[in-house]
Amino acid sequence: MEGLDKFVRKMRAMSEQTKQELQAETTRAANEMVALAKGLAPFKTGALRASIQASNGPPPAHAQFAGKSRNEIATTVTSGNTSARHSALVEFGTKPHIVGGIYEGARHPGSEPHPFFWPAFRAQKRAFARRMAKAVRTAARRQAEGG
Repeated sequence: MEGLDKFVRKMRAMSEQTKQELQAETTRAANEMVALAKGLAPFKTGALRASIQASNGPPPAHAQFAGKSRNEIATTVTSGNTSARHSALVEFGTKPHIVGGIYEGARHPGSEPHPFFWPAFRAQKRAFARRMAKAVRTAARRQAEGG
């Protein structure tokens, strides 16, 4: 395709300003997902809701998160941490089982799922894709014009 190689070179040489704008867009979208997930999360002690966060670094220990990225422009949304290790158990529920530890041998009836993380992700996914596509088009236009 004519001009494609030149376009790809320009996109790879994307300005720092453009990278910052795209990162800001991913952070905005991630914060919207965090707000929605916190609103959907069940509340008992508040630890689970408090564990839902967006970050540009590696996810915390015991976190449930959506996707992985090798890109430098990325924001990770997570739920769960060392204070709220039960994030996935709340999201997906548990089957009836025999417990261990100090209550070894006791029968746990299981728990119903209370989805909060993945519904928030699915609700935001299309809007995020549209917003990023628009931001990339704007950046590409600016790069093509020499900016």
